[in-house]
Amino acid sequence: MQSKIKYYPYPILNNSNQYYTSSFKTELEYKMDGYDLIIIIKTLLNDSCLNSLLATRKVAVIHHIECPQTCFRRAFTTFKKDENICLEDKEINGTITVNSFIIANENLENYTNPNFSADYKDMSFNLEKGSVIAIGNSYLS
Repeated sequence: MQSKIKYYPYPILNNSNQYYTSSFKTELEYKMDGYDLIIIIKTLLNDSCLNSLLATRKVAVIHHIECPQTCFRRAFTTFKKDENICLEDKEINGTITVNSFIIANENLENYTNPNFSADYKDMSFNLEKGSVIAIGNSYLS
């Protein structure tokens, strides 16, 4: 799945300038376990507010993995920063894409973040469960 540019009515943590010093990205490693592929995902989240929300499970990290050759598509939800995902050999063949997001795991009333840029400073937003809060980097391998 290729992420497309989408506009949101609230600030999103990604490579735009809607947050000052915060960042969200993932690093991947791959290992074989027999014929199965283990994807080792390390989430790097530099934002104290979102880290607190993750620790209390108010937000979740979603890793969306897709293999176009086999029509495999699955979203893995976690509350941990490090995750190992095992894909069976029958599920994948060739190229896979991994996209990571942070989403609201429950309705968040008056969500605000001290790292919002000046455009959003002192603003708060009501986010529904499932709302995208951060978009990480994409991997194609």
